[in-house]
Amino acid sequence: MSGATLLFAHGGGFCKQIWDPIIRRLKISPIVHQLATEFVTFDFPYHGTKRDESVAPKLHESNPTSLRVYHPAQDVLPSTTAEVQRQVQLLRENYDAKGERPALIGIGHSMGAGALWNAEVQDPGTFDGLILFEPVYGEDDPVVTDKYLRFMDHELKRPKCSVRFHRGERSNMFFTPHFEHAVKLCPEIYSIGEPMKNCAHLMVLEDPESTTNEIVNDLVKTAPFRKDTPK
Repeated sequence: MSGATLLFAHGGGFCKQIWDPIIRRLKISPIVHQLATEFVTFDFPYHGTKRDESVAPKLHESNPTSLRVYHPAQDVLPSTTAEVQRQVQLLRENYDAKGERPALIGIGHSMGAGALWNAEVQDPGTFDGLILFEPVYGEDDPVVTDKYLRFMDHELKRPKCSVRFHRGERSNMFFTPHFEHAVKLCPEIYSIGEPMKNCAHLMVLEDPESTTNEIVNDLVKTAPFRKDTPK
């Protein structure tokens, strides 16, 4: 592999520009000057440049005491995973046209982190490394469980790349036992970084400097940035 592509996936309610302060810092980091590195961001459906008001929400009145509203934007897990898969396919088509495929490393936050992880589980080998900041995963509340990413043990074993988790010191959105289970089950795949100090779930926005440092520290251990990677 002659280079690397870093694919950034934003969290719910945000847009691809949340990564700009981090990418600016990464571009002046010595590690990305070791080899040709491409930075790719995108917007998920109904976010940022993909704002779409063409479909009206539907009101469900089957239970008059508990009205419900439905909109396709609520189908978060399937739609975000499909968008990641689409972005990967576009990158592959571009690579193939040039005759080579650089390493593909996914970097995601919250909803986007979950989508990257799910894409790798569904199609092992999609990524050469994943750096995930608090993926939305493992919620036990039965009211919302079907909206959250959950894996059985055999699915947790499927990724073919390293998966590194990061969480905020003050966050209430990182359900630690579920991630510790993944690490215990597959320590060769999963690992958890130290809590990011003074950060909550939105650490990517709260502290882009520390977020960048965590990414750099992970890239150092990931091919093709790792020093022992065959050239």
